[in-house]
Amino acid sequence: MSIYDGDEVTKVDPGRKILIDAHDAARRVDGYAIMLLDLLPAKEFRGEFRKKYPGVPLTYLHLIIKTCALVLRKYPWANAMMEGYKIIKPSSIDVGVSVAGEENVAPVVVIREADKKGLKEIVEEVRAKTAQALREEEATLAKLRRIGRLLPFAFLRRMVLRYLSDKYRLKREVVGTVQITMMNTRETEIMFTTATGTTAQLAVGGVADRPLVVGDKIEIRPSVYVTIQLDHRTWHPRNGSELAKEFRWLMEHPEELDSH
Repeated sequence: MSIYDGDEVTKVDPGRKILIDAHDAARRVDGYAIMLLDLLPAKEFRGEFRKKYPGVPLTYLHLIIKTCALVLRKYPWANAMMEGYKIIKPSSIDVGVSVAGEENVAPVVVIREADKKGLKEIVEEVRAKTAQALREEEATLAKLRRIGRLLPFAFLRRMVLRYLSDKYRLKREVVGTVQITMMNTRETEIMFTTATGTTAQLAVGGVADRPLVVGDKIEIRPSVYVTIQLDHRTWHPRNGSELAKEFRWLMEHPEELDSH
């Protein structure tokens, strides 16, 4: 390796080597769809919900989790995962949510059977599992360091990780059947994330006031860009457009989310 004078080089420990290799092993050919969502109905619903249930900090993320789960319940073909040349339709809809931690690979908490849970239950479960994941993050990295020392060669680590990344049961347990990553900053409008082997992944940008066309008028409303990352091995673009319409409709009619 050749570096310039003054460059700073940091050696990566065995645990972080595994995290870096995991990114490489999980990549696959995907398609992307981006939509801009009007969040005014969700903002108004959230305000009324918090008045009705004091102490339950409902956020846009919780609404997106439930929306995603209900959409997949309506279109079960979309909740499919690959293992080799097998297409597997899981018996439940398990939504993984990325949690901002200290490492470059964020911990993921999985909300099992999210379509069957009310918004209050989702709020509490996300809060509890997030706290637990952050507490366990350093312990998890310590385990990875030990494993990394047993697999000192990059080609060997990546071979093992590519094998594991294709295992349906592991993917479902670790990241769910679909995964959501949300940026809580207005400076990031649109984002793309690394594929993790789920049937789909949603990357949610920062919420901000933007000009939107409402009827024949232009209004300033809270909005957000959502990028849907699709596994082309199981998804058909035409069917994907139907799913996107349902996703938008539910987010613009959030009162439907707590009636299921």
